[in-house]
Amino acid sequence: MFIPMQTLPKKLCKHFQSWHRNNIGIKITTRIKTTTTNTTKKEQRSSTTRILGIDPGSRITGFGIIDVTKNKSCWVQSGCIRTPDDALPIRLKAIFQSLSDILDEYKPTEMAIEKVFMHNNPDSALKLGQARGTAICAVANYDVPVYEYTPREIKQAIVGKGSATKVQIQHMIKALLSLNETPQEDAADALAIALSHAHLNATLQQYQNAANNGEVTKKNSVQDLNNIDLKDMSIFKRSTRKRRTKI
Repeated sequence: MFIPMQTLPKKLCKHFQSWHRNNIGIKITTRIKTTTTNTTKKEQRSSTTRILGIDPGSRITGFGIIDVTKNKSCWVQSGCIRTPDDALPIRLKAIFQSLSDILDEYKPTEMAIEKVFMHNNPDSALKLGQARGTAICAVANYDVPVYEYTPREIKQAIVGKGSATKVQIQHMIKALLSLNETPQEDAADALAIALSHAHLNATLQQYQNAANNGEVTKKNSVQDLNNIDLKDMSIFKRSTRKRRTKI
């Protein structure tokens, strides 16, 4: 009759293993070791944050998804949602449905999106705002928290200067995420938004740890992500000095 090892008492189980090794010379591997490994993998998955970055647009909406584990960012997926050349309601519907499909497939835990900035053309600004609102509604429908950043904050965080060009952002995203190919402009912008949020979370954790250790006063401790100015973060200044290259 076969008796599973898990059903035996611990002392009897250890005694049986030592007797088996001494008398037969075979190394026994129980399922206890495998269970520990699976638990470690589950803990790693639970500590991983999946961030969805969105660069809104009425014609082309860029999206980028990264996984962040212990300050290490890993590319998951990126691309563009190209809306049909139709009336604005049809385009907004396409954005909503496409983002819903992305949320169903990749299940991000957080979302970061670019804030609206004033265009020279008010009509373009209004359409951009409507596309941005559609994207936020699609994400909020899945109860995913939403964070917002200005274009200048994102450029400052990724490249090191708020007036960075599209080419510089693409170059830095390719280097930071170790991509084989240069991503498309809108996809690169979306990945830059996601990376900025990931760096912000790391900096927030540093502030909180310093506050808990008494290194930062309560007045200077950070309670809200949206209250942090990305331009004042030393973590970005250090990282961009090391990684910045001439383009």
